[in-house]
Amino acid sequence: SLLCRFIEAYVKRGYPYEGKYSAFDSLLQDFLDGRLQDPEEISLRTSRASIPCSGLFDLYQLALDNPANQPLAYLTMALQSRMPNSYVSFYQKSIVSLNLYSSKGMVQEQSKRNLRIMQEVLGSQIRGIGVCNLFYDLSSLRTAFLQTEAGLAVGFSRDGGKDTPLADSPPVYLFEELYVDHILLSLRDREEGIYDNCFARQTLNRLRILEEQQNYNYIGFLYIYLLAERRPSAVSRQLHLHRNTVKSFKELFFISKLPFVSE
Repeated sequence: SLLCRFIEAYVKRGYPYEGKYSAFDSLLQDFLDGRLQDPEEISLRTSRASIPCSGLFDLYQLALDNPANQPLAYLTMALQSRMPNSYVSFYQKSIVSLNLYSSKGMVQEQSKRNLRIMQEVLGSQIRGIGVCNLFYDLSSLRTAFLQTEAGLAVGFSRDGGKDTPLADSPPVYLFEELYVDHILLSLRDREEGIYDNCFARQTLNRLRILEEQQNYNYIGFLYIYLLAERRPSAVSRQLHLHRNTVKSFKELFFISKLPFVSE
């Protein structure tokens, strides 16, 4: 009977429960392993998994303490049962949650609810949660996962590599807030494209398009604006512009965080 109990514990930790390997589990594995890239196949596979190809998404990666001894299949099922607007699975000894939002206005509320549920189900087992930027097409799923990895790497590095959460609730590492640190620390090859939907990159892309449309050096203006520590009077003196003109230009630097798509 002792041997049977050991076998039972081993199965619970490593063997998927009946029905756990759904179409989404297979879809996630192929996306994150880089095996799923063809648009037609993506459309077919997402349809089988009952997931829209396009929408408003983000991705969480939950890094766990001692993941080798965690019953990942059981934990993902427990989370999925309480998170109807998310698709929960596991990948490389961490739990992954793909979250679908009905509108941008619902992101904050639904995120708070998801994080509360994760805390209730997993508690101190969570070492940290990496959160990617919002994305709008499932073909960006692998990039989103790389962002969650980067957020966790920077967050753990910043927190001194501690193995346990610093507070009662697990730390949440938002890639949007940490990607500059990620660039400076060179934690991953910069050619991955994981910065494309970040606010600074979107702003620069927007300014480049405006430069072509209006024949004005907006990026040069931004450079002076930052050197002058965002003081309109100092910028107007250097560029010989009226102070109100400087104030109107600076509004360009706070465009919507939705990805900018050229016409």
